[in-house]
Amino acid sequence: MERLGFENGSLSSANTGLPPSASPMGKSRKARRIGHHRLLLTSALVPVLAVSGLVIGATPSHADGGRGGQYTSGGPPINGGAGGTSNATTAGGAGGDGTYAPYWSGGGGGGAGATGGAGGKSEGGTSAAGGASAGQDGADAPDMSSGSGGGGGGGAHGYVGSTAPTAAVQGGKGGDGGSSSSNGSGGGGGAGGYGAVITGSGPLTILYNVVGGNGGAGGSSSGSGFSAGAGGQGGYGILTTTATTLTIGSGVVVVGGNGVAGGTGAGGGVGIAGSDLNLILQSGAIVSGGVSSSSVQADAIQLTGGTSVLELEGNGSMSLSTPSYASIIGNVVGATGGASNTLKFSGSGGLFNLANLGNNNSTYKFQNFTGYDVSTTGTWSFYNNSQSGLQVPWVVSAGTLRIGRDGDSASYTIPGTVRVKNGGTLAGSPTGSAGGGTNGYVVVESGGHLKATQYAGSYSINVNGELALASGAILDVTLGAPNNTYAIFNTTSNLTLNGTLNVSSGTSFGVGDYLIIGYSGVLSGSGLVVGSMPSGYDATISTMTANKVLLTVTVAQPLYWNGTTTSGSGPVAGGDGTWTASQSQLNWTNAAGTSHVASNSSKVAAFAGTAGTVTVDTTNGAVGATGLTFISSGYVVAGDDLTLANGSATPAVNVDGAGTTATISSSISGSDGLEKTGAGTLVLSGANTYTGGTTVTDGTLQLGDATGVGSVVGNIVDNAALVFANPTAQTFAGVVSGSGTVTKQGAGTLTLTANNTYTGTTTISAGTLQIRDGGSTGSVAGAIVNNAALVLN
Repeated sequence: MERLGFENGSLSSANTGLPPSASPMGKSRKARRIGHHRLLLTSALVPVLAVSGLVIGATPSHADGGRGGQYTSGGPPINGGAGGTSNATTAGGAGGDGTYAPYWSGGGGGGAGATGGAGGKSEGGTSAAGGASAGQDGADAPDMSSGSGGGGGGGAHGYVGSTAPTAAVQGGKGGDGGSSSSNGSGGGGGAGGYGAVITGSGPLTILYNVVGGNGGAGGSSSGSGFSAGAGGQGGYGILTTTATTLTIGSGVVVVGGNGVAGGTGAGGGVGIAGSDLNLILQSGAIVSGGVSSSSVQADAIQLTGGTSVLELEGNGSMSLSTPSYASIIGNVVGATGGASNTLKFSGSGGLFNLANLGNNNSTYKFQNFTGYDVSTTGTWSFYNNSQSGLQVPWVVSAGTLRIGRDGDSASYTIPGTVRVKNGGTLAGSPTGSAGGGTNGYVVVESGGHLKATQYAGSYSINVNGELALASGAILDVTLGAPNNTYAIFNTTSNLTLNGTLNVSSGTSFGVGDYLIIGYSGVLSGSGLVVGSMPSGYDATISTMTANKVLLTVTVAQPLYWNGTTTSGSGPVAGGDGTWTASQSQLNWTNAAGTSHVASNSSKVAAFAGTAGTVTVDTTNGAVGATGLTFISSGYVVAGDDLTLANGSATPAVNVDGAGTTATISSSISGSDGLEKTGAGTLVLSGANTYTGGTTVTDGTLQLGDATGVGSVVGNIVDNAALVFANPTAQTFAGVVSGSGTVTKQGAGTLTLTANNTYTGTTTISAGTLQIRDGGSTGSVAGAIVNNAALVLN
């Protein structure tokens, strides 16, 4: 059997020997009986979002049997029997019988149910039975050689139960109404059975395809004044009867049954319907409404009341060519009149077209939602604009809500207010020529982020309402050239200013003033503080200019170690003391010694004044800097780990002057490497764990002393002087390259196991230098001066 696909927005079974899914039934009995073939969904369908040749329209709340044909000649019309009502967990209602006065009208089709309802009778006609067991088709009513036809039987539901089906299920087809070949009306078609009726509260996961049954065809009529019977309506794909959490698995297809032609065309069945429904569609799931005989697409999903959530799990794709979430064919309609309907965006992110959002208008795919929630592990990007005037609250619970796509030249607007929770981010597009905005206020709670990149010709994010930044809110900005005309963030109303501003450098970033926030109303709050800055820069925030929050960027100055001195003024004291991340320990100062501040890991740490032992204490968190500079000789940095991090640049450890020595016995951690600068000597006597390599640019880098071996991870570029002073045995497996010298000091044996390429002289002053360790690698390239012991192994 070939795989089932979509044609014109409906299911197609071409080349399978199965019936077309949405074509008007012919009037011959043969043509109508084709509908008895079963539509088996055994493989995933191809997702299609663009639906051609279809009219998207509302679907009746019930999928009932078709009314029998009426007689309308020579007096008041003689109505046909009413179609039977479809029921969720009980038997379908029987179709009404035709009436006689003076001619018989057609019988109504039976309703769908756990067992299908019988069709109504007419003159000389017999009742057509409904489906008697799960998924069974309703019986066709017999054709009449004279007189009107009876109604077709209703289809039986494919599954009724409190758990999820354990196999693919399909509702029974409604039986065809009987036709008349001489002076009579047609009988109504039976209703299609529902694919599945879920009575349990879950959570449940649908892992197999579910299809509603097609409605039966209305019988044809013959003679003046007689009319054909109405077709039966298609059955729901899934109907839930209680508050339920329901997940449709990836690749699973849920589709409503199709309505079939007759005197009056019948509607297709809704794909999924329920109240108080928490419906989760995994990426790759397909939900479709059935199609009527006149090619009107039924709703894919109806949230019929209470408190409901539709969750779209994205797959992280930002491609417009394929959907980044489930394929939904037909509208998604939430109930009105006090119902709560939330559209939730989850998974790893995706791309969503805001033009799909609106209220009470079949033009919009997602209708009548009272709230939107972004809760993702990645980024959901929203583009285009919704129905004019739409104003619905948005919540960013986790992950990123991005306004616009990368490279957009158009400005898009989120239709409503936005509240950013702890762990959530409201962001503008990182690239493009136009910013985005909201048509309501924005609140960023503690731990929430507001993120944008500077644009030259527009605001990055424009808030049409108040902007409230709570204490603990975080602003993340990427800045280009200073003295920008357009603010990164703008509000047309009041500004509540609190939180932290983190800055990243874009093209042309540098010293100068940046307009971070513009506002038109009242300014309140405690103000912003500067968090992280690009390496080499400091910044201050000012609100002194009306309606502007300005950031002034200057060249960064190091913080000077001040030992135990935390007050007063005068030269830098230096000396012994504890280096901690505590923001209450104010033992750092400026070059003049006139300020007293806490440690700041985004600054260079400078050591001047009287040398002493600086003890690193990580009790209050990691201790670090972007680099170190030693001005006075004799400093020792000991204790807990010291983190050196300088963004994308390599942290430099500078030791001034040829006679200056500094020792670090703390283990240095980080991922940016280390560069030794300055003419002095830096001694590393700890077991260092930083990665990214080591470069000796000036002076001397000594690994080890009498107190410890001293080690580094990875390779060393030596363009000055490298000393191994290990007191005990040490093996170095990294490659030493460059133009510098290598000296072996200390009593221990140093074993080099790599093929080293440095070109300077190797001097053995003490201990033993061993080349190779019994293996095939290990060499030095330059001359060797041996004043102790050399071993070639």
